[in-house]
Amino acid sequence: MLMLLMACNAEKEGACVDVDAGGRDRVSGAPEIGPPALSVRPEPLLSPEDWYRFQVTTPNLQGDLLSFAGTPEYVPGNHNPYYVGTARLIDGAITEISPAPVIPPAAWDAFSQHDPYVLRDNDRYVLYYQGRPDADSDPGIGRASSTDGLTWTPDPQNPVFANTGNNGASHVSVLEKDGLIEMWYASYQGLAFALSTDGGASFTPYCENPIMPPQADGSVKAPDVRWNVDHYEMTFAVGEETWKTAWATSYDGVTWARGDDLLVTGTQGWNDETVVNMQYVELDGAPGYLFAGVGSEGSGIGFAEVIGAR
Repeated sequence: MLMLLMACNAEKEGACVDVDAGGRDRVSGAPEIGPPALSVRPEPLLSPEDWYRFQVTTPNLQGDLLSFAGTPEYVPGNHNPYYVGTARLIDGAITEISPAPVIPPAAWDAFSQHDPYVLRDNDRYVLYYQGRPDADSDPGIGRASSTDGLTWTPDPQNPVFANTGNNGASHVSVLEKDGLIEMWYASYQGLAFALSTDGGASFTPYCENPIMPPQADGSVKAPDVRWNVDHYEMTFAVGEETWKTAWATSYDGVTWARGDDLLVTGTQGWNDETVVNMQYVELDGAPGYLFAGVGSEGSGIGFAEVIGAR
């Protein structure tokens, strides 16, 4: 049974934008389209080692460039210090993993760099990510660019989105459409939307955030949004101590209909507690979803293949 989730009024601090800002007229509402059935491959594509030896998470694929976040240690009762790495994913296999984190830290992201999401802009990659100056600060969103996926130049204006009035921004998903950069992210109020009309140099939050408040089955985070022919499809994480991945659809990107869950925890030791950060991709000709798994025996980046035609 699909449940229509309307955008809720949020406390408005500072500038905000209407969903049609930038000259784009959007169709309101949400289609009732359920998620595909998936089959999880038993072995992860990438497991913790070297500089990300404690955990690897938040995969994002742009062409054959795989970006991810990893951490070398667990910090009890605090945020772990994550860092962004890259690899090549060719013919369904990981190659050329970066030997160290790839984004030079600055004051605003000195403690942690997390949740990478990459767009292709002609001959360069543009990577958006979450940063924290220290463990107690709210996260913001920065960006960096690269021509080879290994050497990255951070934007000197970072963070490009701080969201200071609404407890930070994390778990970013970005999409370039109709000359605009659309961004979905997690805040402490729920999932939210922001828009850039200057090519991603700055973002302004939607006036009616959050677009997805906490749910009856848990808090929400880690949105990933794609445009599919005539509507948006979003995967997002729901949970508290453990997390599953939920599914929702929208015509306008801000009014969402939640359907059945896309993926719940698996049975392998690397994914039997949490499955999050799902991104639709085609891997070696097979449509499916990259995802991050956490389990009783570790973590990994896995692939869940779509079963049958949709």
